Amino acid sequence: MKKLIIALLALVAFVGANAQNANRGGFFIEAGIGGTTGTTPRTALFMDGNNLMAKFAGGAAFDVQFGVRAKTSNHCAFDLRIGAMAPFSAVSSTPVFKLMPGLRYTSTEIFGNMSIYGTVAVGGAVSFKHEFYTDGNPIPTDGSEVKFGLGDGDACFGVSYTVAVGLNITNHFYAGPVWDAQYMIHQTRLSSDQNLHWGMFGIQLGYRF
Repeated sequence: MKKLIIALLALVAFVGANAQNANRGGFFIEAGIGGTTGTTPRTALFMDGNNLMAKFAGGAAFDVQFGVRAKTSNHCAFDLRIGAMAPFSAVSSTPVFKLMPGLRYTSTEIFGNMSIYGTVAVGGAVSFKHEFYTDGNPIPTDGSEVKFGLGDGDACFGVSYTVAVGLNITNHFYAGPVWDAQYMIHQTRLSSDQNLHWGMFGIQLGYRF
């Protein structure tokens, strides 16, 4: 009986130690998919009769982030992440590139070897804005779209952030909802540049190496 109790105590200690391993330092990569939120930038222009019309980034979107994590305590860690986010409909015209330091919290185990995590990161973002007309040329009147491509416009800058919560499924795999967004300064919306707050809400999968 004494040996059984010792064995059970050892098992509990082992499981608890493994739960803390979900908060270990190291490199990580995260990928998310979801839908756009907020006021998105313009991606194309076209003529509808005599009216100039615009299309905007929207619909399904994705993000990718990778970086390095440094453990600061049994439950907390510091992240430094580089990322990119874009709507699938506007990958070449409005990708947003980000550099964000952040904090990650990992709970004690809740069942099995699983635990809950929460991440908050804030940093800088760079994207593109597009002139009202492309190189000064008029928009075709046959209804065809003038689409913007990567590098067609000037760079614009802003503040980016990521908020995520979820479940550490193993010491390496984790998943949960994520809100990945940015506030861009002077990005093109209609006929002039505006400050646009937009991003993506979706599900993110992560792997810590």
